[in-house]
Amino acid sequence: MKVVRPSLAWTLAVCAWAQTPTAVYTLADHHTTRWTGERDPVAKIAGVCAITTNTPVPGLICSRPPVSEPRTGRRHFYSVVLFRDLDETLYLAACSSLFRESMCDLLRAGQTFSAEVEEQTIRVVIRDEQLPLRILDRRPKPITVDSPAKGAPSNVKPSTGTPSVISHSRVSETKGTPSVIRPSDVSAAVAAPSSAAPSQASTAVASSTGARLYVYSSNGAARVFLDDQFVGRSPVDVPVVPGRHTIVVRAPGLPDWMQQVDTPAGRTTRITAEPKR
Repeated sequence: MKVVRPSLAWTLAVCAWAQTPTAVYTLADHHTTRWTGERDPVAKIAGVCAITTNTPVPGLICSRPPVSEPRTGRRHFYSVVLFRDLDETLYLAACSSLFRESMCDLLRAGQTFSAEVEEQTIRVVIRDEQLPLRILDRRPKPITVDSPAKGAPSNVKPSTGTPSVISHSRVSETKGTPSVIRPSDVSAAVAAPSSAAPSQASTAVASSTGARLYVYSSNGAARVFLDDQFVGRSPVDVPVVPGRHTIVVRAPGLPDWMQQVDTPAGRTTRITAEPKR
């Protein structure tokens, strides 16, 4: 029986497709601990963090573990990292370890690594070793079109259509009575923008799955931090993971304003923050 061996060129082509070498830059990191008894511990961290792209630099929005989370199974130390490669593709990836001091904990924002992307795994080279991370979300750079392409004129000639044979409606025409509704006496005028601030903790329908958070402050220099991550200057409107979050608003010369808020799924939670002395 003759054994057919794959050629070297075919093998190299398959390897090039399966593993794409690149360089990645760490934009943000989130480190936490969770208890889980699942055979796949990374499944516990899926959905905890989300990518936010409404700021000049993309970042992470992560929820904290529930206070009443049951401690079953074993405790795992997780690292969720946001990478960006040379093509400006964003990778949200995670790894776990049973020990606090591991290679996962070495992944911090502001670092550059060599990496290989293989379907749902990104392998980062750190300390001359490859560290595999599970890709939780992948977002290629949006393609923008500056101007529509000029197409060639169509050569198809319009066909000579046959006259319509649809008969007129047989519904009899009845004479209606004149309307007694008078035009509105309210004159239309250009309205001034409302100066009312959003309510302290009101909610409005956003989407059926995710959650959003809107933070308003009358101080134009106020900066908003969500779970220790800077998300922008007031007002901000960001997508968040449903759950409890800590909001800190900082204004020059004033004490920090801090509040914990629960963001239900499918709704927008609105907060008014006014730092005062």
